[in-house]
Amino acid sequence: MKKFFAILCLISMSIMASTSPFAKKLVGVWKIQSMDIKGVKMMHEQLGLPYIEFNDEGGFMIKVSSSAEKGRYSFKGNTVTLRFVVPKKPLQKMIISRLDDKEMDYTISDSSGEVKAVCYRITTGFDKDKGKDKDKD
Repeated sequence: MKKFFAILCLISMSIMASTSPFAKKLVGVWKIQSMDIKGVKMMHEQLGLPYIEFNDEGGFMIKVSSSAEKGRYSFKGNTVTLRFVVPKKPLQKMIISRLDDKEMDYTISDSSGEVKAVCYRITTGFDKDKGKDKDKD
């Protein structure tokens, strides 16, 4: 019974994540244009060409150079919690300060300090019915 309840909760969270106006704005591929790390501003190229993708099923992928990390995300208010697939990797909480159709700004704070990022949307996501990017018709 506990297992059934846990599965039901996960399904409910996925449905809520995919129908929320916040989730609809978050879904897509974002180019991390710049990051301010401990007061030092670094641009996209200096960071290793990073991108972050959020899908409408609660999954995310962060790509930097030729490596990628995946996981699941959830949100409450303006906070997005990233749970990585990699074992023992700590949760990351992104505090979203700006999210619109074209730009997202967020801050991540942990024991090593604060990181502020500016991202630009490059696609709105993948159209499963047509099998192509929604932004590229």
